[in-house]
Amino acid sequence: FRKSPKDQEIPHGETAIMHCTAQAPQRPSSDVKISWLRNGLPFPTSNRYRDLGNGLVYISDAMPKDSAVYTCMATDRRNNCTVQESALLRVLPRVNIEEICGIPFVAQPNMSKPHVEHGKIVGGMDTVKGAYPWQVMFWTELRKAFCGGSLVNDQWVLTASHCFKRDEIRIDEVEVRLGKYDQTIVEPQQVVTKIADVHFHPNFNVNTFDNDIALVQLADRVTFTDYILPVCLGESATIEREYFSSGDVQLGTVTGWGQLTESVNTLPRFLQEIRLPIIDHRTCQASTQYPVTRNMFCAGYKQEIVGDACKGDSGGPFVVQRKSRWYLIGIVSWGVGCGRKDHYGYYAKVSNYHSWIKEKILY
Repeated sequence: FRKSPKDQEIPHGETAIMHCTAQAPQRPSSDVKISWLRNGLPFPTSNRYRDLGNGLVYISDAMPKDSAVYTCMATDRRNNCTVQESALLRVLPRVNIEEICGIPFVAQPNMSKPHVEHGKIVGGMDTVKGAYPWQVMFWTELRKAFCGGSLVNDQWVLTASHCFKRDEIRIDEVEVRLGKYDQTIVEPQQVVTKIADVHFHPNFNVNTFDNDIALVQLADRVTFTDYILPVCLGESATIEREYFSSGDVQLGTVTGWGQLTESVNTLPRFLQEIRLPIIDHRTCQASTQYPVTRNMFCAGYKQEIVGDACKGDSGGPFVVQRKSRWYLIGIVSWGVGCGRKDHYGYYAKVSNYHSWIKEKILY
């Protein structure tokens, strides 16, 4: 054998490629016929299993059931003798997202309420490293951290459509940074990848920001770690009942690396968090001249505050805790300035899009 097949271990959904070549001494390689076996039987052919010839085979969208011993058979056409080499392919099962989502391992989000000082809500504090492992940063050389997002499985991130509907944003130049905390340094726990595709909601309205939601497909599947984990989506009916129809004040948490104030372009070093109450729809609409559709909700305080979602936080998560897990119920969408008196921050209502999300990503 000039090239023998190698043992492989790949995640569910990846492509497995196996290659072997052989040549008889002092004779052309065409004198040797290469064939493959799977667990001792002829290599199957289908849409996923392909024998490309020249000793090259591949299995696309690999599943755990594809785990097997694959054997390369090299037969000398003149002497009719055969030699073989085998390799083990292991396809790791996909992690059950519902089992691991929304549970930070190394630190917990802050559950304290912002407090009022001299008529202002003091919020927007540094998070604890690792408390929001689903937080994603979108970064370019020109714009730096320009938007946030939420990891929902190992290859998909939820964000706002308006983040990528800008002329100055070229998707091929965007870095997706996961596991980040300190945006000023390269951190040992961070992972950087690129974008394979962006799926905008088909009914996104660039004027009203209705349906301001998008799914970003990562170029690489990410490996979950203590600092990189998905957030839960939950069930639409439960989210609606408990957070938008209960009549009780419900608090959620917004995170991001956006501007600390509206007037001064001050960017935080560490990931910021603020706890905000969800406001009823009628009050939201009465506070602004812009339309507040049923695909939006607003959150915040009547007082002028420091720490409302601001420029750079767009696309980031609005999460709530329920029975020890954290659920993504909102995406930072728009606002009238940042933390202005009698104005709130507006969020895309994620529970309205569960069907669309699951259809796109086969969640």
